[in-house]
Amino acid sequence: MKSKVLVVEDDRVSRNLLKLVLKDAGYDVLEACDGEEALRVMTSEPPGMILLDIMMPGMSGWEVCQRVRNDDELKEIPIIMITAKHSAEDVENAKKYKVKGYLLKPFQVSSLENKIKKVLGVSHDSQ
Repeated sequence: MKSKVLVVEDDRVSRNLLKLVLKDAGYDVLEACDGEEALRVMTSEPPGMILLDIMMPGMSGWEVCQRVRNDDELKEIPIIMITAKHSAEDVENAKKYKVKGYLLKPFQVSSLENKIKKVLGVSHDSQ
């Protein structure tokens, strides 16, 4: 069974790149361009994992994390933050919201794939 991954990224080019990489790796991809849309998508079609940008217009990635962790239906979904931002506050938020991974932009495709496989518990031979 393929894992469903939700990509939450306000930058269209970055979102399309992530979708392409994930589809090539055999994942089903859901997408959202902001936090509000991400929450709507998750509620109607819960993903197996979320790739989440921090800096977005309106609701930040950290606000999305907080909402996910406070929702009984969604709270166990693993989240990987993908961002150009990495501060002490971000490290604290990652711990607070039990983020499973952190990937800094620009990232290597192999780093993204390895982080996803690690979080989802997928062996390198099974894909």
